[in-house]
Amino acid sequence: ISSNHGPAPPYTGEPPSLAEIIAEIHQLRNTIRNMEARASERDAAPAGNAHSNPQAERDIREALKPPKPEPFKGQATDIVPFLTRIKGYFHLFPTKLDTATKKVLFTAPLIQGNAKDWFEPILRDYLKNEEIMQDQETINIFAN
Repeated sequence: ISSNHGPAPPYTGEPPSLAEIIAEIHQLRNTIRNMEARASERDAAPAGNAHSNPQAERDIREALKPPKPEPFKGQATDIVPFLTRIKGYFHLFPTKLDTATKKVLFTAPLIQGNAKDWFEPILRDYLKNEEIMQDQETINIFAN
């Protein structure tokens, strides 16, 4: 079903026959019935229906309580699997983890080993200083 925007253009053709008008009325009635049925289904859907209500999506994820991804311990061979797990986790929480900053702050405690030694000063810079005083690397990492 397409949505109409603005008034219909003026009719310039031959006037429709009575049969065409009746057919159009039946089609419009069926369209209205279908729309009413969908609205009723949406209104009657349980609170956990993720397609109609962002709040319900949040409730589903919280009810599932997926575990946090395993930490990244600094091994280069583990970075791609770690990032894949993190991105998958972010998809479960598009409302809560909806900015780059929130995603980085969520991920920071999961970084361990040599990677933690590298990232710790960047995180400290972000938490301690206003953006104008932060290093460019910090700004780039936390940018949207």
